[in-house]
Amino acid sequence: MAGDVTWSEDTLTLSEIRTSGGALGLTVAGPLDLASGTLALEGTIVPVYGLNRIVGMIPILGDLLSGGKGQGIFAATYHLSGAIDQPDVFVNPLAVLAPGFLRNLFFLN
Repeated sequence: MAGDVTWSEDTLTLSEIRTSGGALGLTVAGPLDLASGTLALEGTIVPVYGLNRIVGMIPILGDLLSGGKGQGIFAATYHLSGAIDQPDVFVNPLAVLAPGFLRNLFFLN
């Protein structure tokens, strides 16, 4: 896992967090407010991460199709919001149909 974590008052903020294995990649970003017990996280779930990563290595075209580091050609976006112990979860499977650069423009806030 790699990324940036900052602590300010009672808020833990995650940015550019990436983790992956051969079967799955995951990105996450957003705040966790520990005082109020809420979160607002978003990111991308990349299935078959190994294959997606190989395509992403193609010069110029790879970044365009995959959406950049930690992303993939085939990926779904997600949002977690609300209470930390029972967040509302939204996964947008339609994002799988969009190439990386379009997914970044239209499906993540």
